[in-house]
Amino acid sequence: MVAVGHPVLETLHLWRSGEVGEMSAIGAVVHPLVQAFSVEMLPMTFVLALIGACVGGVAAWLHARMTSRALTHYYSERTFEDVQTLIAEGESESLEFKSSLRWDWDLGKVNKVLEGVIAKTLCGMMNQHGGILLIGVEDSGAIRGIEKDCQTLRHQNLDGFEQRIVALATKYLGGHSTGFIRTEFVQAEGKSISIIRIAPSREPVFCKDGNLQRYYVRAGNTTRELDTREAIAHIHEKSGG
Repeated sequence: MVAVGHPVLETLHLWRSGEVGEMSAIGAVVHPLVQAFSVEMLPMTFVLALIGACVGGVAAWLHARMTSRALTHYYSERTFEDVQTLIAEGESESLEFKSSLRWDWDLGKVNKVLEGVIAKTLCGMMNQHGGILLIGVEDSGAIRGIEKDCQTLRHQNLDGFEQRIVALATKYLGGHSTGFIRTEFVQAEGKSISIIRIAPSREPVFCKDGNLQRYYVRAGNTTRELDTREAIAHIHEKSGG
């Protein structure tokens, strides 16, 4: 407001008084700048600075509220107690635990093979009855969190994590598969856990493996690949044929 608004106001004042027409091109630019920051204009400078501070404060407040709402959007309405209840149930046909999305805790580095394992689980649940995938939880139920995963992403936050889930589902299962997953997050023991809800698909979902398309289903607490004959039979049974 002070650096730009004040000279502009001074230029308008000179233009209305007709003084600008009597100045050279350079003078028409320089004079308002000099006049705007002169001693006699200090009261006006103070008023404009105050207005600018108020506008900036309101803008910062609105930005903070929007950021807060965005963060709330990512965290599930589930509480840690709800997740604890899920973990206590143990893995099943409709519940799977994964310690990470792509961070290999044993190797201490990114292992993109792990993303393929996540894709298989999504595929298996879509082809069965749906379910929930918890990422950031060990098979034993211990909380690992997804912070290490987030640090490996382009956008190192929950938004980036969700985008990565959508990207790997698109890559391995096809773009249509993203409509069957919903990613949420919950805080547990100071760490973030990803809760991915998977809806069952009426149409068969195949998982890409190089040039191959593989068919997976959930069998108990594991994800199992079906051979061609088994896959045809399962698809036929699922379609009610």
